[in-house]
Amino acid sequence: MVERRLEKQICPECGVTSVVEILYGMPSSDAFEDAERGDFILGGCVIIGNDPSRGCTSCGWRGEVPGSSQA
Repeated sequence: MVERRLEKQICPECGVTSVVEILYGMPSSDAFEDAERGDFILGGCVIIGNDPSRGCTSCGWRGEVPGSSQA
């Protein structure tokens, strides 16, 4: 289980409470399982510097949630 998680937030696009952290880099087998449960989104291994940190598991939106504090 991957420990670094923020609470789910409301999506600014669809309004559902399903915005989770996006995890970048090579995922472990635990990370794959956590992503399947919707605990976070796997963002891939290529990081270009301005990648979004949050995404919605319901509608696919990715970006930054206004007013959220990033850890």
